[in-house]
Amino acid sequence: MTLRNRVVFSAHVTGFARDGIGDRLVAYHEARARGGTGLTVLEAAAVTSDVSATLYADRPDAGEGWGRLADACGRHHTPVLQQLYHPGALRTMRDGSPSWSPSGVVAPDGRTPTSMTAAMIDHVVGAFATAAARCADAGLAGVEVQLGHGFLLGQFLSPLTNLRTDDYGGDADRRARMATDVLAAVRAAVPSWFVVAVRLSVSESVTGGATPADAAHVTRRLAERGVVDLVNLSLGSYYAPEKISAPMDEPIGYQLPLALPVAHGVGVPVVVGGRIPTLARAEAVLASGSCDLVSMVRAQIADPQLVTLTLAGRSHEVRPCIACNQACIGGRFNDGLVGCTVNPAAGAEGSHSRALPGRARHGRRVTVIGGGVAGMEAARAAALRGHDVTLLEGSDRLGGQAGVAALAPGRSEIAALVEHLRDELARTGVDVALSSPVGHRDLAVLDTDAVVLATGSSAGVLTQRGRPGFVVPGAESPHVVTGEWILATPAGRPERVVVFDDVGDMSAVGVVEHLLAGGSTVLWLSSFDDPAPRIAGTLQREALWRRMRSSPALTFAGGRTINQVLPDIVEYGDLATAALHGEYRTSHRALADRVVAVCVRAPRRLLHEALTARSLPGVLVGDAADSRDLDGALRSGRAAGLRIR
Repeated sequence: MTLRNRVVFSAHVTGFARDGIGDRLVAYHEARARGGTGLTVLEAAAVTSDVSATLYADRPDAGEGWGRLADACGRHHTPVLQQLYHPGALRTMRDGSPSWSPSGVVAPDGRTPTSMTAAMIDHVVGAFATAAARCADAGLAGVEVQLGHGFLLGQFLSPLTNLRTDDYGGDADRRARMATDVLAAVRAAVPSWFVVAVRLSVSESVTGGATPADAAHVTRRLAERGVVDLVNLSLGSYYAPEKISAPMDEPIGYQLPLALPVAHGVGVPVVVGGRIPTLARAEAVLASGSCDLVSMVRAQIADPQLVTLTLAGRSHEVRPCIACNQACIGGRFNDGLVGCTVNPAAGAEGSHSRALPGRARHGRRVTVIGGGVAGMEAARAAALRGHDVTLLEGSDRLGGQAGVAALAPGRSEIAALVEHLRDELARTGVDVALSSPVGHRDLAVLDTDAVVLATGSSAGVLTQRGRPGFVVPGAESPHVVTGEWILATPAGRPERVVVFDDVGDMSAVGVVEHLLAGGSTVLWLSSFDDPAPRIAGTLQREALWRRMRSSPALTFAGGRTINQVLPDIVEYGDLATAALHGEYRTSHRALADRVVAVCVRAPRRLLHEALTARSLPGVLVGDAADSRDLDGALRSGRAAGLRIR
């Protein structure tokens, strides 16, 4: 198999294959093939239909879907591999019986699987071979057998989950027998030209799990036996999912220190990855000489044309992946579908292209009021459609709340998105006026055909979702400030600080870590039982918990409500007590030099009411439309820019 470059779009579950390989999944992968990726690996397909999965290799219609996808990507000279797997202990059987595993070790979800018999092992080995043969018949270029991330074959490889005493357990050779048997059966079932690859975790990232030494042993054994043509190295398992697709608090290339030593000297081509955002970074990895290809998944979700734009000398136009995990990983957890915070068209490639729909029939004069990310994206989209766009921003800088969020520790990559959108405004000819606040009187003389209101929101001071209308006594005290104020103000002397979180996302996390970095002692109170529950699907909470436990200056208390703020004391109570007794009681007091309120923000919509009175077309976007998060802001901005006729 010949590849046009060394960039791989590795396997990842999208949620688009619930009913098989249809138009949406084909369009998604074709967009990346059109954009220049060298090799695509389709998301994991279960080799048998008796397990719970999203895509199955033994369904009657699978061959037709594979053929369509191979043809679509083949038009752009991108071969397609199908990843094959058996979930083992990580998924239930569809008939309700216990899941399968090497040794019946309790799974991460708390279920206890059944230890596999010899007949079960033979069944799975045969299923992998049959599935691979079907992939070859359908016109795919190869398969990738999933040996990592804690699925069944990885469970056999791991000393943590394989406690067998027969030929499939014990030392590293016997633990590798299941994988070796599967690969040998697959190799025997497919033509000689058909590529057989494996995906392998170099470390499970959990105490007692498989190590880089185990991974090196397995890769060399498989290569020596001639049953594998390509090795795709990864990291993590379902015991440590944050290591599979780490968020921005992990450094760029975080998997490489463990992966490259394993990759060196394998004997067949090796793929490595781990948050590689640009082709320049990929080139530097390849220059090490330890690997042959680089996996770039989230970067190509963020911009399908990453490769072609960069090779054309237009890397400045590439939308940057900021590794926030909000809509890609988080999308899978929230609505089951992959999306992208910085690329609102991700997952909707059949109806949206990067260049947006064609130019509008009539060019309009468009005024965007507000220069946060929603306003910037709206201005960009409208300008690309041929409209004459002016953006008015009241402050002296663009970026809005995203610019403030980028000031928090570990969140600086958000600034790359703001910088990209700023460059896009210049590239598309948007007239930007900073320090240009717009009031009601300004609207009366505004010479425009359409207005996009990206006026954002105002920070609430100790407002509480569960206590509407309640004004906290002392909330207007000078030592009560917002999270935005804390992040934008240089750290002073260390203080005793109470942070009250009524939002539950990364906002309070950034504030708390900023204060800890400045030497303050922090009591983090939250109306939620756990820290930052809204980021649970983004794989950021695991690292957050580790940082919290390591800081003696931080105390967290969940399920709390603020009752009163005194000059140097905060009085707070338990929400559970209020629910039980029907009243809010002060049961706790904390010393506080400063109180930081991270509360629900109020949309700024007064200008919208004035526009309505003038009968001038206007639309709210971003926080003004109550989006409350980064991906919602960009999505609403893009939609508004496209709607202008």
